Amino acid sequence: MDVEVALINNGIVDANEDDEHIVLKTDPKSGSGTWRASAGELDVNVAVSGSAGWEATGGGRMVVDTACTGLTGSPSMTSGGILNVNAAFESTGSISGSGSTSAINATASFQWGN
Repeated sequence: MDVEVALINNGIVDANEDDEHIVLKTDPKSGSGTWRASAGELDVNVAVSGSAGWEATGGGRMVVDTACTGLTGSPSMTSGGILNVNAAFESTGSISGSGSTSAINATASFQWGN
């Protein structure tokens, strides 16, 4: 599913089924809710701003292909969740993770904390 409209996420956007693929693109996205991939894949192909949390869990995969800087939300990878960073992804939030199969694969700048 492509999300091409401007979106203020103050709730939860979740790719939560194995074959689900949500692509954030075209118009800017922001908010204080949660961007999550809990089983499917969430692709970030547009700038995202705000204090929302970023979660990859339950085998979900989050792929950042467009720079997202100035974020304040915290990234979290648990229970096999994977975060692929292919463009700058920078947040002042703290990072957390658990589970031997959780991973961060970064080919671009990935910064967190102050």
